[in-house]
Amino acid sequence: MSIRHSEALQKLVVQVLAARNLLPWGKDDLCDPYATVKLISVENNKVFSKRKTGVVKNSLNPLFDNHFELDLDAQDIHNYKLQILVKDDTNYGAFAKKPVLGQIDIRLATLPSCELPQQWVRLEPERS
Repeated sequence: MSIRHSEALQKLVVQVLAARNLLPWGKDDLCDPYATVKLISVENNKVFSKRKTGVVKNSLNPLFDNHFELDLDAQDIHNYKLQILVKDDTNYGAFAKKPVLGQIDIRLATLPSCELPQQWVRLEPERS
């Protein structure tokens, strides 16, 4: 993944490239992963913007290769965090919610120049 803020466009540019070594949630050996990218207010936890990759069928090492541009003024960067959730789209029943395979929360104020060069990031277990 990578993150950068474009001052000219007043957008946060997020690349979600791939995941690897995902642990399947159900009894099957594979899953149907997709990633959700959320821009969230640190003050009230309200979701300001949300995007989703496509689903990659039957994979524990999905290649997403998605590029998202989220509206964000430069002076507001310190008020937001970026949350990326990798979920399983496998149908586990009509009333079952999509299980979270891993997530990462990144407080934008902690990134030098609001930039994270392309790199692998470790997903953590879902937080309630």
